[in-house]
Amino acid sequence: MDNRKEKIGKLRREARRIDRIVNDWSFVTAAGIFFFAWRSWALAAVASVFALFALTKRLFRSDESFERVGTGIHYILLFAVVIGGSAMVYHDDGIVMPECKSGQKVSYSDALYFSVVTWTTLGYGDIRPKETTRLWAAGEALFGYVYMSILIAYILKLLGASSTPNVRNRTSDRNS
Repeated sequence: MDNRKEKIGKLRREARRIDRIVNDWSFVTAAGIFFFAWRSWALAAVASVFALFALTKRLFRSDESFERVGTGIHYILLFAVVIGGSAMVYHDDGIVMPECKSGQKVSYSDALYFSVVTWTTLGYGDIRPKETTRLWAAGEALFGYVYMSILIAYILKLLGASSTPNVRNRTSDRNS
């Protein structure tokens, strides 16, 4: 009887773990759908922020490599969704390039370039947003700041975790 309860408990824990990964996926998927299919920029922004916080919580709480890998993949997908989706915003609503005539639409590659430059907060100044997309560009830059700082913190956490056992082993060797 105890063996059966242990198996059921193990299955429940596994189901919860898979459920958490599916939830991460649903936030990222929702952001992608709002960006690319419905072109609902406000909903895409909200879904992206929720995805960022859900994934961040999972990255720092998880100790299991299976969960970390799944969450890391979702984290990278969120990066691609926000960069690509923001490029669509700039392509549809407009950015200003010096060589473009008034009313002429820019190419998607130019919009993607502007999105990456905005995300990384480089701001070369060769392309600038129109009045209608300035707030979006500012939000993308803030999102990029938060995203990159979380990513760097997580990498440092991983590096610290990998070096911690060595320090403990050396300390215990000295005490013996």
